[in-house]
Amino acid sequence: MLIESEAPFMVPAVHRGKRNKPSYINETAAFIAQLREVPVEGLAETLYANSLTVFGLS
Repeated sequence: MLIESEAPFMVPAVHRGKRNKPSYINETAAFIAQLREVPVEGLAETLYANSLTVFGLS
């Protein structure tokens, strides 16, 4: 799983009515962590590892 912030009109609920910004990505991650019932730090580590794999980085 990866998350992104480039969908201009798919904004976290607290920012509805505004254009999406990359700075809102933390709120998206926090929401996913809550849904999955995992700590946001653990989700962040998983997302980071996944991004390295997807983009072929080490």
